[in-house]
Amino acid sequence: MKTVLVIEDNLAIRENTVELLELLGFQVASAPDGPTGLQLIQEIRPDSILCDILMPGMDGYAVLRELRSQRYDQTASFYFMSAQAEMSDRQKGIALGATGYLIKPFTEKELLACFN
Repeated sequence: MKTVLVIEDNLAIRENTVELLELLGFQVASAPDGPTGLQLIQEIRPDSILCDILMPGMDGYAVLRELRSQRYDQTASFYFMSAQAEMSDRQKGIALGATGYLIKPFTEKELLACFN
């Protein structure tokens, strides 16, 4: 069973995404912010990470930069999930090393496509 970590500051979006992933058969953990997410990455070693971009304190770009540093395992796939739908936003995420970019709101099919 694949483990997914959801890092999202919006409680409703976080809970809905976690519930949907669990229904799809994934083991899921969640974090309300970047620092907590980075701590969980070290603890649970997820297979995939879904991370919001616009979060207070540490944004998703900073989370990815830190994750890709030498202090962390770099094997987890990393997907940004954001309402920022401009091509330049997606290109920035991919340039930083993200595996993909999921635009909110997303469908179950779009979410599941991240794991195929």
